Amino acid sequence: MTSYRLYGDAGERSIDGGNSWGVVIGCGDGFTEDEKEHKIYSAYTFSDLRTECIEVPNSGDVIFRDDGVSQTVLTVSFSATGWGEDIVGSDTPAANSFLTLMTDDTGMHGSSFECQSGMMTYDLATDIPLFGGSPELSTGSGASSIHWPPNSGDFQSENIVNLHLKRATTLSNLQCQQLAGGVWEWCVRKNDSCSTNVTVDITGVGFFEDTTGSESFAADDTFNFGGIQCTGTWQLTNWGCVSDTSSDWWGTQQNFFTTREYMPFDCDVEGVTTADDNFFARIGNVTAENLQGFIGIAGSGTRDVSLRINSSDSSNLTVSWTVTGLIEDTTGSEAITDGDSVQTSSASSGDSVSVNWIGIEIIQPDVAVLAYGFWF
Repeated sequence: MTSYRLYGDAGERSIDGGNSWGVVIGCGDGFTEDEKEHKIYSAYTFSDLRTECIEVPNSGDVIFRDDGVSQTVLTVSFSATGWGEDIVGSDTPAANSFLTLMTDDTGMHGSSFECQSGMMTYDLATDIPLFGGSPELSTGSGASSIHWPPNSGDFQSENIVNLHLKRATTLSNLQCQQLAGGVWEWCVRKNDSCSTNVTVDITGVGFFEDTTGSESFAADDTFNFGGIQCTGTWQLTNWGCVSDTSSDWWGTQQNFFTTREYMPFDCDVEGVTTADDNFFARIGNVTAENLQGFIGIAGSGTRDVSLRINSSDSSNLTVSWTVTGLIEDTTGSEAITDGDSVQTSSASSGDSVSVNWIGIEIIQPDVAVLAYGFWF
């Protein structure tokens, strides 16, 4: 049985004894639990729930939800800010279950409770990792071709959001949620073309999926999620699929910077200048390699992005640039052990820089896992 790490968003702010909903994969906005659910197609075992609390005047819980039912065996309770985890409990939802994370403000009236950077472990004997994403509740209208990165961030032109895969993989079980009634085609895109094998016809509001098709990618193929709109107004919250070699794309958010900033692989989290304010841990015993990213505004002076492990910037996995476009380090690698703190480190000594996304491929003992973070 193989173990994978799953990275999501533990939710927005819950206030006055209320609840808010987070996604188990990627990140994104939404108003109800239905709008943040991801469907699984196999019976995974979930454990090691871990998240960071950034606001808790009184107390609150982060709870794993399985088909709308709270799983108290997989819960993290907070009475102060910081990281918390449940490394004892586990839950095994059945195939075709819908999953979310819930933040529950258990404090007194007038309190608010907010968490971010959620993560879990999931096990599956047949080695089919999950990945997915969620936008900032993207909304629009009119006929157009639209492209999203596989985790977070809003839609952009295809050359910006394209991931450059470094090994062969097969994608299947495409899913998405739409909140408005537009009609369009939603698909996995391969080398700037919509797959005819993995596609969903969206015809209104609700959950849509393709459980029969699959698409094979070779090393160096490009990949993103895309849609061709026909009529009406569209509004997407969550999407995802499964792969035989790759897992979720870690998200984050960062636009412009000059001084060195540090970022977790998580979305909707701004960069900080304090080195270890935001980081991931408990990602397993893995090897990180194939660092890549996209530069929107090149800046000036000395510019670089590096993997950062236990408060030290990697000299083995780092990339610098002088112009806009794709950046890559395809030769370096770093060993990471379970419990290491992991984040990115980025800086420009001159004019302000814009980094659209960063990606790092994670090699597990059994299988390669592509781990990408995005910021827009």
